[in-house]
Amino acid sequence: MSGFAGDVEIIDKASGQIDEVRGNIEQAVNTLQGQMEPVLANWKGGASDVFRKLMDAFQENAKKINDKLNELSENVKSSGQDYAQREEEQAQEISKIEGLLG
Repeated sequence: MSGFAGDVEIIDKASGQIDEVRGNIEQAVNTLQGQMEPVLANWKGGASDVFRKLMDAFQENAKKINDKLNELSENVKSSGQDYAQREEEQAQEISKIEGLLG
């Protein structure tokens, strides 16, 4: 099948883009956390407690998003591999039929 190689490349590219976004989010969260740690170390009182809780919730939500992006990336990769395998099997079957037809 002549067009499937391009389709698999598109699927692989999509998976790579998902991984890139996941990495960007992780890097941004880590950078933010690194910038906030010195501030939080010296900040005391009710406002700091509220802010810490908000940051904890933010980090937890960012982790959930990254976990889902990782899951999505793995599913896309798996789908691409399955697609390529099915296309190869179909190409082999077509070759067999062409061989029988002569």
